[in-house]
Amino acid sequence: MWMRDPIDRIRSWYDFWDAIEPSGEPHHMAFKDADMSLAEFARWEIVTGGFAEIFLDGTDGLDSFDFIGITERFDEDLAKLAHRLNWTTSPRPGVRANTTPKAPTPVDAATRQVIERHHEFEVDFYRRAAERFA
Repeated sequence: MWMRDPIDRIRSWYDFWDAIEPSGEPHHMAFKDADMSLAEFARWEIVTGGFAEIFLDGTDGLDSFDFIGITERFDEDLAKLAHRLNWTTSPRPGVRANTTPKAPTPVDAATRQVIERHHEFEVDFYRRAAERFA
């Protein structure tokens, strides 16, 4: 599994939904209609629910993984994965530039606290995964 810092992941999701035209998908339409701030988005039940249920079958499955890569150290972790899988060469992924036309939404201290509070399990899981698979 690959993980991204939850603060960055949620901010990126928010920025993506904010940048694209209404898709017709009900949650995206509700987001567009509400004109939410990042903090409001982070508290929204559509965003808060699901990390453990979707990715971990509702458990704290850290012990279920032989590998968790951290996107912030992608090249290093990909090399570790390649070594672990006995690949003779490491894959060389292409770089995908962010095509969102605006700069990322800043995350101030208060918004960071909102995200950490409403995504406590994911933040903790990410921290523990980053330490364990360092």
